[in-house]
Amino acid sequence: MDMFTARTPIIPTILILASAGLTGCSPAPGSNEFLHVYNDTSEPVRLYWHSGKPDPTATPYQTIEPGKMADTGIDKKCPAGVAIAAITESGVKYKYGPPVCADATWRIGKKE
Repeated sequence: MDMFTARTPIIPTILILASAGLTGCSPAPGSNEFLHVYNDTSEPVRLYWHSGKPDPTATPYQTIEPGKMADTGIDKKCPAGVAIAAITESGVKYKYGPPVCADATWRIGKKE
């Protein structure tokens, strides 16, 4: 048996363990570890994590179409100093938090 053949079974094992570790970091579907975000505007919104200062180079982590809902995973019940910004295609800005708490709902653009 050569060296390559002996190491081949290790690679799939490493990949399986790595993927199991990554899924362990995500909240389980149906859990209360999410902020439920609804887009009540008439245009798509892009969501960004917000740490207090605007970052023009930030990349949105999610886009929500008008009338749709998406869940944002939260690491802790209400992590300190965390906020979320939403920006529509026309440039209207919304902010949620801090704090951003799991098992809460943010309705972007909803008139109360």
